[in-house]
Amino acid sequence: MSISATVLRFGRWTNRSAETIDREIDEELDFHVECRTRDLIKSGMSPEHAAEEASRQFGVRDRIRRECQTIGYGLNVWLIIALSGGILVSLATIGWMGWLLNSANQQNQQMLAMVNAQQPASDPKSDLNGEVKDDKDQPVSGARVLLIFKSWPGGQYQQESFVQTADEKGKFRFPELYSPVMQNAFLVTVLSEGRTMQSEYVVYKAKAKVKPFRFNLQTAVEKTLIVHDTSGKPMADAVVFPSLRKPAKGPDEHMMYDQSAEAAGFKTDAEGKVKMALFAVGDAVQLGIVGAEPIELVIDKAAEQKIGAGMSAAAASATGIHGTVMDATGKPVADAKVLLILKTWPGGRFQQQPSETTTNAEGRFAFPVGNHLDGKEAFLVTVVAEGLAFQSRYVMKNAGKQTDPLGFELSAATEKTIVLRDSAGKPLAEVVVALSSRKEDKSDEHMIYGVSFPSVSYKTDSDGKVALNFFAVGDTAKLSLETSEGSQEIEFNVNDKPEQAIDVKKKVNRP
Repeated sequence: MSISATVLRFGRWTNRSAETIDREIDEELDFHVECRTRDLIKSGMSPEHAAEEASRQFGVRDRIRRECQTIGYGLNVWLIIALSGGILVSLATIGWMGWLLNSANQQNQQMLAMVNAQQPASDPKSDLNGEVKDDKDQPVSGARVLLIFKSWPGGQYQQESFVQTADEKGKFRFPELYSPVMQNAFLVTVLSEGRTMQSEYVVYKAKAKVKPFRFNLQTAVEKTLIVHDTSGKPMADAVVFPSLRKPAKGPDEHMMYDQSAEAAGFKTDAEGKVKMALFAVGDAVQLGIVGAEPIELVIDKAAEQKIGAGMSAAAASATGIHGTVMDATGKPVADAKVLLILKTWPGGRFQQQPSETTTNAEGRFAFPVGNHLDGKEAFLVTVVAEGLAFQSRYVMKNAGKQTDPLGFELSAATEKTIVLRDSAGKPLAEVVVALSSRKEDKSDEHMIYGVSFPSVSYKTDSDGKVALNFFAVGDTAKLSLETSEGSQEIEFNVNDKPEQAIDVKKKVNRP
């Protein structure tokens, strides 16, 4: 990332809440470490050593983070630029970011280019394409194609998962996925029974041409795995999924994020057996098991292979993420939507997993994941209930700590009908509107990540109207719109009128 982009990001933080700043700083640093790890792997270093070396090179991370926080918490622009120079001196000691030091004139030009590149574009989003073939160069139809898509809309990190199936020609397509004028990253993993699991991870800078993905799957060994617990008993109905495959020869590493586990899981039978023909003899494999410690094994030539699993230290120490939701009078709020974004760093790799549940009659909710003692993690919990102002809580915790149950007290929302109009004053009908954030006067921002938008989306009627009873009078509200021109975010101050008209400006593609 250029110095101008770094300064630009810090500048945007000056009016943001502390939790938002901390979240984005950590996501940005994690992104740099991950990119550096990939570079080291491509240079011939083993994945394990590459991860260690990338982390070592970011040994100044804590100081960088503190300086970023100082900037983000409200210094003026000139001091931002000065402190950013100090940060980059620290980064220069690492070596790999030394090329960032350009002349002031070049920095200004780069900053302008970054601003323009990050502006919303009126052009439609582009498709991500690829094809899957076997070792004889024949198309592989029916292959599952799992995608982790990383983007930075408005400078905020976003991670989403998608699934497609290769057609009869072995081709796959994720339609209207990414903006070609913004930075994007893709992890594509292909699974096809009888052929080896393969993946490819690519990061593209803004305006870079995204190439189609090409996979040539090799023949896999037929394998039945027998999963048993620490006492030797078979684990029936356990969900097993491939997490990592390292071929016996070469530095390649094929991976799948846990976020894709639901689409790639295999269930054991009553005897703990599961067929999984996704590996070659000699492969070093890591298998994920829901609720249990990941298993590492080397694939042998036998038709059946017994493997052991026990409850993971994380699962054993996890109390889960749970809490209660009450209204302002102290009464429990039943059937409220509770949205969770859980962030973890297994093996030094950042992962983001969304979940959703509802409160029971007593206003209680519980997620079986998270709140581990043995690892760093962060989570965002947002509560949405009709007629009440939605709230969120963002928590970051280090290893050795757990978070107490979360308590939410939701205040009454004003009854509000939003009327969306275009620049000519005409109603915007059939527009999908998603809750994005709300900020009370002199308080933290309550937010919802884009991956959770489908759960909080509503559609305008023929008059451009949509009832959104989730804000309080005086709130600064943000909504995400999906129109014929693509995604767009609008911001407005909630007034005390039953209806509130909002003029939506046409998106402009800046040169």
